[in-house]
Order: sequence, then C-alpha cells, then structure tokens
Amino acid sequence: MIAKIKKPLFFIFIILIAAGFRLPHLSIRPLHTDEAVHGIKFGTLLEDGKTIYDPVEYHGPTLNVLTWIPAKILGQNTLLNVNETTLRIVPVVFGIFLIALTFWLVPGLGWPAVLAASLFMALSPALTFYSRYYIQEILLVCFSMGWIASVFRYSLSRKWGWIVLSGLFFGLMHATKETCIITWWAAGSALLILYLIKNEFTPSFQKPEKRSWIHLSLFFIVSAITSIWFFSSGFTHPHGILDSITTYPNYFFRAGQNLFHNHGWSYYFRRLFFFASGGKFWSEWPVALLAIVGWIHTFRNWKAPNKQNSLVQFIAIYGILLTGVYVVIPYKTPWSMLSFYHAWILLAGIGFAVFIKWTENSRTHRIAFILLCFIGTGHLGYQAWVANFRDHSSPDNPYVYSHPTEDVFKIVDHVISASDEIGQTPDWPMHVIISNHEYWPLPWYLRDMNFIGWYGAIPENWTPAPILLFSPEFEDRIIQKLYTEAEPGQRHLYVPLFDENLELRPGQIIRGYIRYDYLNKSSSRIESGDEDIH
Repeated sequence: MIAKIKKPLFFIFIILIAAGFRLPHLSIRPLHTDEAVHGIKFGTLLEDGKTIYDPVEYHGPTLNVLTWIPAKILGQNTLLNVNETTLRIVPVVFGIFLIALTFWLVPGLGWPAVLAASLFMALSPALTFYSRYYIQEILLVCFSMGWIASVFRYSLSRKWGWIVLSGLFFGLMHATKETCIITWWAAGSALLILYLIKNEFTPSFQKPEKRSWIHLSLFFIVSAITSIWFFSSGFTHPHGILDSITTYPNYFFRAGQNLFHNHGWSYYFRRLFFFASGGKFWSEWPVALLAIVGWIHTFRNWKAPNKQNSLVQFIAIYGILLTGVYVVIPYKTPWSMLSFYHAWILLAGIGFAVFIKWTENSRTHRIAFILLCFIGTGHLGYQAWVANFRDHSSPDNPYVYSHPTEDVFKIVDHVISASDEIGQTPDWPMHVIISNHEYWPLPWYLRDMNFIGWYGAIPENWTPAPILLFSPEFEDRIIQKLYTEAEPGQRHLYVPLFDENLELRPGQIIRGYIRYDYLNKSSSRIESGDEDIH
C-alpha cells in the first residue's frame, strides 16, 4: 500500500521538477525569428478573431489558437498587451503535459520505466529548452504521445473513451505541424512490422467485430472534426481544409532545397550527445546509454518465454524508424529532433528498468547503478539550467540555432529612448533595411510603433526617415543617398544612435542613425520649458 502511494507522489514530484526548469524567467531570452513571426500572427487572431492557415509557411494553427486561452485569462485583448510570457507559457504547459501523459503507459512499461523516462523528460536540456520556445514542436510531441498512449490504453480496455481521446490527439497532430505524417508512418509501420513478426509473416485476417467498426468510425470522426475546426478557423474558412492537404507537396519539395538548413546525417546526434563549443561539452549521455540498453534487451529477448509487453517492442521499432527518417531528411533544425528523441527517452526508461531488475540480487551493483544515475541526472539538470538561464542565447549552446543576441534588447531600448526624447511615440517614422528581410524579431519588439518601413534592400525613390537601422553593406549607398544625391535643402546630418557595435545575430552587425535636427528640436523644447512633448 505504501509503495502504491509513493510512486504516484514521486511522479507528481517529477512534474514539479519539470515546472521548475520551464516556468521561471520566460522573457529572459530574446524571441527567435520564428517565435516573433508566430507572435505577430497570434496578434491577428487575437484582434480579428480568425486565423488563416498558410500552406506555404508557419505550420498549423493550434499554437496560435491555444495561445488565445492565456491571453484572455490575463485580460490581453490586443497585440500590444501580449508579452513573451503569454506566448511561451503555451509550450511550457504542453511540455509539462507531455510528461504527465507518460503515466498512461504504466500498464505497459511498469513504474520504474515510467518514472525514469519522466525524470529524463523533466531534466533533458533539449526538451526543457524547446518547451520554452514559442514554436509548434513540443505541441506535436505532446499530441503524438497522447495519441500513442491512448491507442495503447484502448487496446487494453476496448473502452470508447480512449478511442475518442486518440482521435482528438490525432486531429491535433494534423492541425499542429505537417511533419505529423512522419510520426504516423513510423507508428503505423512499427505496428505492421510487430504484427507480421508475431504472426511469423503469415498473417490471418479475421472479420472485425461490429464494435470495432463503430470505434474506428468514432476515431476518424473525432480526428476529422478536430482538424477541420482548427484549419477552418472555427468552421468559418472552409478553404483552410483543402490547404491543409495541398500543403504537403510544398513541404516535400522544401525538405531538400533549403541549403541553409541542410545538414549531414550525424547532425542531431552531435547536438544531443557530442557537442563541444566555447570550451564546454554538452551531452545527454544518460539517455543515450540507457536507450541503447533498452533496445538491446528488447531485441535479445524478443522470443523469451516470459513474453515482453507489445508496447516495449512497439517503442523499440518505432524509435528506430522515426530516427531513421529524420536522419535521412537533409532539412534539419535542432527542434525537429524532439519527435524521435522522445522515443529515445522512453527507451531509456525501459533501459533503467532493465538495470533495476539486473541488479536486484546484488546490493553493490544496485548502489553503483543508482549512484551513476544520480550523476547522470545531475548532469542533465545542470545542463538544462545552463541552457535556459545562463547560455540561453549563446552559440555555444547546442540548442541555440540562428538565434538573436541579447543586443536586441539594447537596440530596442535605444530606438524607444530616442523616440521618447523626440516626443513622437508611438507614431515615429523609421526605416529598417536589412538584407533578405533578416530584421526579425525587431517587428515584435517595436510592434507599438507605427510608420516603420521594413525593407530587404534600399527601395527605389527612397526618402530617408528620421531614424535609420540598416546592415553595414548598405552604409555606403545610404551615405550617398543622404549627402550626394539629396536635393539642396534636403540634406540632413545623421548621428549614430548606438555608442557601440550591436549585433542582431552573431556576426550580423546593425547600424543605427538619427537625424541631428530632431535631437536639437527636442533639446530646444525642453530649454523653452515646453516639456509636455508627448
């Protein structure tokens, strides 16, 4: 009885650990470009009450739609009211919910495996880092877990409630990110392989029961309604349903075309297990070692007299297939690895349970193993703390990918300070000229300022604004525009806005200038006693 009480309590303790690594200081790190873009898109939903799915960019609508909940709870009705915490609390909640869903696997994996896997999820630097990232990835992993776990529980009980939940999670997966089809393929293929192996490749198909047909129909109805509701913006935009299907050729084409995001087969493994930069070494080695143990034990004992649970065998095959697909696809971003890495963590939990059983007759071995686990989880926890609260924007962090520097905050402060001095906030005209439109996340941080021109190059017939932000390659041409080509009487002196070199991203310097006569105008107003200039 005591053991039955302690295990759920320990599981709750793990959930609290997960919250401790995910909830604090959600605005400490500047928004990534993708986060900022999704934040602006959410503003459209919040203010217009509708989200239109784009089959070319931005992924599914669940992230934005679900953000509506915390925004309304906090009384935020316009984009200007929304902050980074409002956005990032959504992946935080689903990152914690992902761990909670592991509880559904207890009948198949047992308490030791579930508790160990849950602890690894709570402390994994990769999972904690991207659980604080306003992108779709952690939601996809969470919904995938819910789908697999609810299907497993349905296979045990045949209760319709589980099939409804599995349909709900299936629909949410589709409405979250297009890569859900990779998870579907891996899971479906794993089930087929497992079925063929168990039947020695001579399957005999039996006529399904009437109840099975009813439950299967229920699954598809629930999943279809869920997906349609999100893609059609609450059944108000029917074309979104078609777009959710026609989007896939675009993503298949993109998988090998974007050279910036193309990486070799070992890219994910180097990020997770062998990353060295800036004199630091990062590795989630406890997960890797125990996952390998889980795989070896599963396949070595496949036909053992004490027949293994089918869930363990399914996870082993599913993990291999899912990893293989993501490794082969040339298009790689570090957050994409979460889908297959979650399977690795489940295998690591299985490997932990194997070691617990192996050492049950040797106290020395059991103590040595537990000590090693303490060291391993401690190292994971330390790396998670460094990744999220110290090196959260550093290129030395393996999970930082094309991320803005903390200079973003300085750039924004300078712009707002200058605008406040002039007294034109928020309607202060400014031009931002950055190559290839790489000025994000500035549109998010300057969203309360109107009349900002955002350019990827110097426009034709350009009339300079009082504040200019631009990348260095445009400096000579801008100087020529300001002083050589300007008409007499239209030449204005511009002075630096920053007193140091500031970078938008590592190596991407941004220049800032302001018209000197506007600063003089501000000074003369103050000297004349007219300080009410806002």
